[in-house]
Amino acid sequence: MTKKTSTKPKGRMLAVGGGMGAGIIAYGKPYGYDGAIVEINPDVLKRQCEHFGVPGYATLKEALAAHDDYVGAYIATPNKFHAEMAIQLAPLGIPVFSEKPLGINEKECDAVMAAYRRSKGWLQIDFEYRFSPIYADAAKILHSGEIGDLRSINMEYTVGPYLPTYGWRLDPSAAGGLFAEKLCHMLDLFRFWTKSEFAQVSVTPSPRAQDWYDPRTTDNINADFLMKSGVTVHLLHCHCSSALPQNDRDQETDWADYGHRLAVTLNATRGALQLDIWKRALTVVKRDAGDNMKPRIARRIDYRHLPFMSIHHDMSGMLKDFVRRVHTRAGPRLPVADSYRTMLAVFEADRQLAARSREANARVARRGRGGRAKAACRRAKGR
Repeated sequence: MTKKTSTKPKGRMLAVGGGMGAGIIAYGKPYGYDGAIVEINPDVLKRQCEHFGVPGYATLKEALAAHDDYVGAYIATPNKFHAEMAIQLAPLGIPVFSEKPLGINEKECDAVMAAYRRSKGWLQIDFEYRFSPIYADAAKILHSGEIGDLRSINMEYTVGPYLPTYGWRLDPSAAGGLFAEKLCHMLDLFRFWTKSEFAQVSVTPSPRAQDWYDPRTTDNINADFLMKSGVTVHLLHCHCSSALPQNDRDQETDWADYGHRLAVTLNATRGALQLDIWKRALTVVKRDAGDNMKPRIARRIDYRHLPFMSIHHDMSGMLKDFVRRVHTRAGPRLPVADSYRTMLAVFEADRQLAARSREANARVARRGRGGRAKAACRRAKGR
């Protein structure tokens, strides 16, 4: 007699944010998990619920009241809701995966940390850069000692602008500053590569070139960091110099020709690592002791066989890994306490960014008003 196998779902994955968040339902299906979606946009909610065949709710409170079989959750909402959603999920005692940042200020992060100290569940933040192939490979080479001891890091990150239609991302009170919204990944990498914490943070913003950016922020930043290990880090981040290709949804083409650049050098005592994301390559440079210490290319790792995003920004890979960890009860890949330490440096950087951006933007605004007044006087005298 053939034994019947049960088709009853093993539990339910909860997507908090029905756009990107619904990925947890797709990745949970092969393991036999059901799903549910929380989404405030009724059109998105209807479309995603029909697509995945799962129930949907306008609020997290409604979703929690409707089911008691949640086994994992994914928070993929605008930044200002991350902490609130994480805290509401903590009493369930389940694994929770959240998009970065942990919160948009230190007070929010402290509240989240307190909630998960009381919880039987765990929380992981999506700092996936350190696990993405090109950055992870750089860490392996660096930490092996092959190129000696790390001394400095230089990073140039030139991207397209946040367009006027980008909504909450342009509002520091909703997104946090540019470090919370975008550059927290980079600060997490600096900690990861150096195996060290931040000793000093210094952020110098230029006046904004694009006037739809909030006066509390800018579109061009220079930041310098000193790690407790003694390693220095220089970061250049610019939103206002590159162009967009005509098909700006296709990232499989090389955007470097349009001015986009994401390049890193890790400079060490016996050589260096050169990472060029748009060229999809990691180059190992070593100084040749037998030839007057001339720097030579030892090898180059080519990532052109991989989809562009998976090389350096493997969000889907991290989400798949989270679902696997829920299923196997493996625990978090990255403890939230580690991510919290990154966030402390992020908030210091954003405090400096906000204060100095106000000063820089006000300075050019005053100069502009003064110039217009002088021009008006000259015109009046000429009459």
